[in-house]
Amino acid sequence: MSLRKSTSAWRKRIVAEHALAIEKAVTVDEQNALTLDDLGWERVERGQWLEVAQSYDPGASLAEELCVRLVGDTAVSSGLRLDWEGLLRPLQDAVSAGTSEDVSLELSGFSKGSSVLHFRAVKRGPVDLMTDQGPAVQETPLAAPARRFIDFVDAVEHERDVRMYSKSPMLGGVERLSDELSRLDLVADFRFYARSGDVRGAKLTSRGMDYVKALHESDETTDTIPVSGRITELRESGHAKVKQGVTRNSPAYDVHFDAQTLTAMRLVLGQSVNWQVAVISTKDKLDRVQSTRYEFRRVLSNTDQLELELPAAARSIRTQRDDVLRPGSD
Repeated sequence: MSLRKSTSAWRKRIVAEHALAIEKAVTVDEQNALTLDDLGWERVERGQWLEVAQSYDPGASLAEELCVRLVGDTAVSSGLRLDWEGLLRPLQDAVSAGTSEDVSLELSGFSKGSSVLHFRAVKRGPVDLMTDQGPAVQETPLAAPARRFIDFVDAVEHERDVRMYSKSPMLGGVERLSDELSRLDLVADFRFYARSGDVRGAKLTSRGMDYVKALHESDETTDTIPVSGRITELRESGHAKVKQGVTRNSPAYDVHFDAQTLTAMRLVLGQSVNWQVAVISTKDKLDRVQSTRYEFRRVLSNTDQLELELPAAARSIRTQRDDVLRPGSD
């Protein structure tokens, strides 16, 4: 009896001494639980599984796969419809873009809910992933490009700036994937499960698909530039090509005219000209130039040329004057 009392008193004393620390730990755990989404919970779960496995085998790792969940009326079936094959090639192109590694995908499984496709790398030669804590985890060459693909889809879905991807083949793959999903009236949920326990996810819904389409919308801008050189080509339809310089690589401008204006100017091949030309450029939302057109505005006289040069000369004169009148000068 005395032993039970002493044990109970010891427990109460320990709890009292560490009550504040216990309360803080419980509060932190509750706050973390409230902030975790479903991806966060999957990371925690996979991380714990990996930690336990590596306590027995330091070289242990988890299975790696890219999971695509297709949601929509056409996805509710017991089999993979043939027209869904149009999704596989764009997905392959988008994931493998921007890397020299062989990241060819193969369909390793199919499950319901609505319809879930499981992909893995055809070649799964391991690559060491160095970690700050614990042993290095071996991942396949699929890991890095799959994460980039997930990040890009997430950026599109949330309508963020994706101009950095304007020259990446990934953009074309996602565009075709978006078109195919739209045609089939489906949305997609992508998740990448890494060997390291990491989980990345992104969705491509109608919002992201509309944003991808909007990236092709163009805006027109107009600017004026002086163009001087020799006429190397004339066409009655209203074109005159002006070549600057005498070398083969010298820039040339195909200037558009109103046909009557071009006839009235009585231009001849080899004639030297000095014109003001409007540059009409069409760019999409990714700053990609869709078209550029040069239109004649007027002939520049010597006075016009002098006026163009005066601002630079005036700045030079002001700079020299400021140097002379600098405080402390005699």
